[in-house]
Amino acid sequence: MQHVNRFITALIKPSLLPQKQTARVLFLSLATLFVSSCSQQAPSKLEQVLNRGEITVVTRNSPTTYYERADGFAGIEFELVELGLNLNSLKGLLKN
Repeated sequence: MQHVNRFITALIKPSLLPQKQTARVLFLSLATLFVSSCSQQAPSKLEQVLNRGEITVVTRNSPTTYYERADGFAGIEFELVELGLNLNSLKGLLKN
């Protein structure tokens, strides 16, 4: 904890440090700030799906989860995926 207090004191009162050390601390602080501000954020999962243009859903074919009817697909997992796509405006990405 003492080294943190000394560092804070040095930032508040630069005259306590030799000029070269003050310059180093200032340079490293600015370099760290510059490098951290230049990094790009990784795209979110939603942005990745939108960029890819498709979404892959893995499920198993069973009467309670996902099955094919004469008029299309049905089942709780299929309906949950459809609901999620509708909520996120990604309906056009669903392929039957």
